[in-house]
Amino acid sequence: LSEDHKDRWILLLDPSSGKLDLLDRQRDEAWISGPGIGSWGSSAVTIGWMPDGESVWFQSEESGYSHLYTVNINTKEKKALTAGAFEVSEVSVSNDKKYFYFTANKLHPGVMHFYRMPVGGGGLTQITSMEGNNEVTLSPDEKYLAIRYSFANKPWELYLQENKPGAEPVQLTHSTTSE
Repeated sequence: LSEDHKDRWILLLDPSSGKLDLLDRQRDEAWISGPGIGSWGSSAVTIGWMPDGESVWFQSEESGYSHLYTVNINTKEKKALTAGAFEVSEVSVSNDKKYFYFTANKLHPGVMHFYRMPVGGGGLTQITSMEGNNEVTLSPDEKYLAIRYSFANKPWELYLQENKPGAEPVQLTHSTTSE
């Protein structure tokens, strides 16, 4: 990422030769930042190897929204895995390498839900159901979600939910009183 945040490069390094190979470049005269891309004082860049070992997945705001992309390291073919007028954030790959898990504001700019999507792209499966902000941490075995949830008129509370669409979240904390 350039110091002025107008350029971002993804490079492949051949450690034996020291050769750098350009996989992706994003340029924006205004600013490059956003979910999974990094920001001032942050190194929060989301990137990783695809299960095939020949492609890299990453986030880019090329479309104007932060979305998931892949690029093949041999052919340099780039593919968008998500698209639309919403932002993808907090991306991870499942333990079995079959799915991406991420948070997105697909339904409304102010509503964040947790989704699962096949690692090669395709339909998004919404897992959380509470309308508002859902910050999710998967259990190490990926069977449960710890959800930090809030809404415009409700403070943050902690919930536990099975990692299944339509599963009922169970509230664990009660931060407010009737008073």
